[in-house]
Amino acid sequence: MQITAPNLAYFFTQMETSYDVAYNEAAVDSWIDRIATEYPVTGEQWASVWMGMLDKLRVWQGPRIVKTPAPQTYFVPIQPFELTEAVDKFKLQDDLYGVYFPIAARMGVQSRKWPDYQMRDLIRGIGFWTGSYQNGTDGLTHWNSAHLVDYWDASKGTYTNDYGPSGTSINGITVGGAFGTNAFNTVWQDMSSRKSESGEAIGAKPDLTMGPSQLRAAMTTVLQSSYYAPPAMGAMTGFVGSMENPLKGWTELFINDDFDTDPVAWYMFCTKKGIKPFSWLLREAPIFTPIVDPTNPIVFATHTHQFGVEARGAPAFGLPWMSSRSGV
Repeated sequence: MQITAPNLAYFFTQMETSYDVAYNEAAVDSWIDRIATEYPVTGEQWASVWMGMLDKLRVWQGPRIVKTPAPQTYFVPIQPFELTEAVDKFKLQDDLYGVYFPIAARMGVQSRKWPDYQMRDLIRGIGFWTGSYQNGTDGLTHWNSAHLVDYWDASKGTYTNDYGPSGTSINGITVGGAFGTNAFNTVWQDMSSRKSESGEAIGAKPDLTMGPSQLRAAMTTVLQSSYYAPPAMGAMTGFVGSMENPLKGWTELFINDDFDTDPVAWYMFCTKKGIKPFSWLLREAPIFTPIVDPTNPIVFATHTHQFGVEARGAPAFGLPWMSSRSGV
């Protein structure tokens, strides 16, 4: 291929087409919409500001008790992302450009999975999203055993959304731990019992349980089997033989292959409220950009035409009572 601006423009148009096709096809493998609400962002930082839940009416004895609501805030900086490749000018001249189209397609897949991977890393506390980025909406780490029921009144107690590898003792009962009948049942019950500032149940009924493919057999048995023989279920023990599965359909089951590098952690979410347990903050969707000009200094210095993707965004935690983690 003769290296001219029109020929390069045609070549990179074909590359972008390959990118777009792969990007759209990869949408079926994207899962972020199941657990995160997307928010468009117009600046370099996203701010979430909300008020606590209003208290319930009380018996009027004595003077009124006047409360002054105070906002809670959570700030997340938007991050730039890039993925860049290079096409050797001499390979284009020798008509070897066909080998680059799969690279553009793979770039399309990576661009579509970009939100998934960033959300996974935030949830797991790995990659870029470590340290202070693990602090959630109440100032504590999102996965924490001491979230305040009332941000402004510690006397109302705490709750946990992180049950650990062996479970957490709550009122003398072990809640959570490695996935199984009792672990699922107790986490579901504890999550459903979380209270608002008024002391009433929030009503955050878990509706989605997520885990890696290594837990597929155990999760399918507990959540989808019609009959099985559990060793115990809550305070009930001594079962003999199989029984009708009372836990079937309590939540949807989501086996997420992107979490396979952590084969024991599992999660429970409330996703049917007005907002979801996490947030995806999109400042700029992925944009495919090539260097088309054959006189560009980069081409002169390296005999390569670079092409790549740039995007801006960030994952963010939501309200901690909407999600739970166990087994890790």
